[in-house]
Amino acid sequence: MNQQGRLQVQHELQQLFHAVQQQGAQALPRILQALRSRPEDPNLLHLAGLASAAGDDLQQAANYYRQSLSRYARQPEVLNNLANACQKLGLAQDAENHYRKALSLNQGYLDAWKNLGLLYLSESRYDEARQALAKA
Repeated sequence: MNQQGRLQVQHELQQLFHAVQQQGAQALPRILQALRSRPEDPNLLHLAGLASAAGDDLQQAANYYRQSLSRYARQPEVLNNLANACQKLGLAQDAENHYRKALSLNQGYLDAWKNLGLLYLSESRYDEARQALAKA
């Protein structure tokens, strides 16, 4: 892809991210349309997950996050979002594993430390919660 094509893709991703922030799940049809032309794009798959999560379709969100990670695994933000979805779906062990993997990629990722600490707190694992939240 040439420089102009990369800039167009970057601009489209920025617009779609803004749409998710402003419209939540209502942005999903636009993202799915973009995915038709770039079905392997991990960024579009991540955005589809965010939009699905905004519409409380957590299982679909988790599916999109997993697809994104299958295209490019080194995405701590996607792992954190997958962990959040897993936690809300009652899959605490999966959530912990995903938070830990996000932190293995970025030890300074404050949101992942906070979310891991809150997970521990919800499970009455107070010492671990205190340690994780101290890093957040």
